[in-house]
Amino acid sequence: MSTYRLNHLLSPRSVALVGASPREGSVGRAIVQNISGGKFKGQFGVVNSRHGEIAGVATVGSIAELPFVPELVVITAPAAAVPGIVDDAG
Repeated sequence: MSTYRLNHLLSPRSVALVGASPREGSVGRAIVQNISGGKFKGQFGVVNSRHGEIAGVATVGSIAELPFVPELVVITAPAAAVPGIVDDAG
């Protein structure tokens, strides 16, 4: 069985995190800290229209404002917001 179709999920070249919170202990903040402080070498962007930065990483207001097209979008927003985020992600 080939993993070719899973490459973007398992080894993305770019990641967008949507819905992260600056709140200490939140899942989104932990993801920001792990990706920005880890060994990920690809492009990384955080989308949050209410906060200008999270854990030292600048945010943008929408996926469309990212300077790259993410191969992987991680969503930590409330469930009600997920359908709209998925639509925005394409």
